[in-house]
Amino acid sequence: MTAPSLDPSSSLAEAGVVRRATSRDILVVDDTAANLIAMEAALAADSLFKPVHPEVLRGKVSVFVELFDAHARERARVLDDQRRVLESAALRREAERQRAAADELAQPNTALALADQRKDELLAILAHELRNPLAPILAVLELVRRIVKLDDVIDESVIACRPQLELRRHTLVSRPPAGSPIVVGDVVRLTQIVANLLNNAVRCTNPGGRIVLEWGEQGSQAFVRVTDNGRGIPAALLDRVFDMFVQERVGSDGSDGLGLGLALVQRLLTMHDGTVSVVSAGPDQGSSFEIRLPQADAAALAELAGPTAPELKPARPQRAVVVEDNEDLRELVSELLSALGLQVTSAGDGLAGLDLIRAERPDVALIDIGLPGLDGYGVARAVRHELSDLSIRLIAMTGYGQESDRARALDAGFDVHITKPATAATILRALAP
Repeated sequence: MTAPSLDPSSSLAEAGVVRRATSRDILVVDDTAANLIAMEAALAADSLFKPVHPEVLRGKVSVFVELFDAHARERARVLDDQRRVLESAALRREAERQRAAADELAQPNTALALADQRKDELLAILAHELRNPLAPILAVLELVRRIVKLDDVIDESVIACRPQLELRRHTLVSRPPAGSPIVVGDVVRLTQIVANLLNNAVRCTNPGGRIVLEWGEQGSQAFVRVTDNGRGIPAALLDRVFDMFVQERVGSDGSDGLGLGLALVQRLLTMHDGTVSVVSAGPDQGSSFEIRLPQADAAALAELAGPTAPELKPARPQRAVVVEDNEDLRELVSELLSALGLQVTSAGDGLAGLDLIRAERPDVALIDIGLPGLDGYGVARAVRHELSDLSIRLIAMTGYGQESDRARALDAGFDVHITKPATAATILRALAP
């Protein structure tokens, strides 16, 4: 029977704990547990075959302790490095998560800001386009205010609407007054008001309908009333029927336009110190629109009889340039300035206007912003840069009326910013420094 081996390294090697490196009893440490077992086995083997010397034993133990401490330190270092790597990865993932959350939150905020900016731009453009057609109307009212017979307004309005009345086979019933009311205003615009109400009744009444046109005077006021038996107006819309874009009586064919006609009627009447109102019992019950204007009194007649222009001309500029692509408005503003004794020249686009200012060297220039070729901002900047020695007052006339538009005009070199439509009084005030 073979005796069991007392070689600790061979026993441990068979157990898979250590492996033999050379012919001598040298142990290669695989892990901490193997280290301790090998140390105990080696000491036990030595005690069987060699005498125990305390100094040798202490030396061997100190070597094994140092090896164990070194291994423990290395193990701690590896664990610490792994901890740092895990912490860095966790921090990086958290930072990426926070960035992704911030980006996700920023996207709707950016979209909202962009939508808000586009809304402001749309409103500014829309306001510009709506104001521009009204600008010459306001100027005309200041230039051609005169005594008007209401009968003449009614006659012109009926003539203008006659083709549509006949096309839709409507019956028009006229109820004239005993006398002829007299008002003060612009006959063309007053005719436009009445014709607009008639056309509204024609359009919103089914073919073969009945329209009644009445006019007269009540106290100090003159009135015109247009009543139809058409589609009527819902009660919920009566308070908003004169707002822009409100289509008070939408037809099945969708031919009721943008809802600007009645808003224009109200605006024109306000400029004539008049009012407009509407009554309707509801859908399919017809409607009645009534306008009221102050009748011309003795004071109004006296004011129109005498010249007023000299009172408006204290120390005004002597030469003026008008740069405006709207031909009607350009002509009317030029006439207003000429009536005040100014020498006026005009241009219809930005480049021509800039050349005119260079050649004329005027005291004042009224410049539209939305000009073809070169916009008003460009004209103003060029004038301030090229003609720095010229003492010229630059007045911006534009349908863009937001505060940012005003600031941009002043930054470009304008002295005054006027929002269209502007009255003659507003233009006159802008001329004075």
